[in-house]
Amino acid sequence: MSLKDRDGKILVESDEKLTPKELFLKGEGDLAGVSRPGADLGGLELEEADMSRADLCGASLNEAKLGNSALAHADLVGVIARRVDLHDSDLSTAWLTGADLTEADLSECDLSGADLSGACLRRADLSNATLHNAQLFGADLSEADLSGADLSSVDLRGSILKGVKLVDADLTDARLEGVDLSEVEAAGVKLSGCQLQGALWSDGDWSGSVWTEVEARGCDGSSCALKDAKFVGCDFSGSDLSDSGAKGAVFETTRLRGCDLTEGDFSQTRFDACDLTGSDLSDSTFKKAVFQRTVFTHGETRDTDFTDVEWTECGDFQRPEQKE
Repeated sequence: MSLKDRDGKILVESDEKLTPKELFLKGEGDLAGVSRPGADLGGLELEEADMSRADLCGASLNEAKLGNSALAHADLVGVIARRVDLHDSDLSTAWLTGADLTEADLSECDLSGADLSGACLRRADLSNATLHNAQLFGADLSEADLSGADLSSVDLRGSILKGVKLVDADLTDARLEGVDLSEVEAAGVKLSGCQLQGALWSDGDWSGSVWTEVEARGCDGSSCALKDAKFVGCDFSGSDLSDSGAKGAVFETTRLRGCDLTEGDFSQTRFDACDLTGSDLSDSTFKKAVFQRTVFTHGETRDTDFTDVEWTECGDFQRPEQKE
């Protein structure tokens, strides 16, 4: 029995009849380039192993303990790795297309440039992981923990992130078109240069988040906590932002044309050089809000509360009728 690498070189050899798991253990972690597609390695305990460039496509790694291991550029396409422990491992540029990583521990992992398209990462721990430039097109990350993760330049188009934790994550230049981001915990998250058109991000906690030059036309961000959030140079035209709790938020040079802003709390919110043309502000409160150089015409203001609002250089603002 033997284990070979991709080039046919023998890495582990034994005269005994050993299982794949026993052969991997016999290799004592020195398994760079190992080739054993489809192997049953469930429950394998082999931390700090070097399996860079390994070919393990279709293998079973359920509940394996592989923390602090090197799997850079490994072929892990279609692996079944439920509850696998890969914390602090190097999986950069690895192929994980269609992998089942349900409840996997990928905390602190380097997944930069990895391909996780179509992968299942439900309830996985990706806290503080690096996913810069990773491909997660169509992946299922429902209820995953992405707190503090580097998601810059990641492709998440068409993926499911319902109920995920994104607290303090970095989503700079991320592709999020059509993504389900409903019911997320995203306090303090940073979104810069993101594409969020048509996304669903309702019923979530985005308090203290910072949005810079985000394209989010036609999305659903209703019933969100946006307290003290900041939006600079964003475009939410045609979006549903109703029932928003946006007290103390800041909107600068942001397009809110044709938006549903009904039944929201925008008290003490500041709008600077924004465009609210054609939006519906009915039943919302803007008490003590500040509007500077902001445009609002052809909109609706039924039962809108503009108590103690301050307008500065707002010549094209449809102000409420003065009550007698």
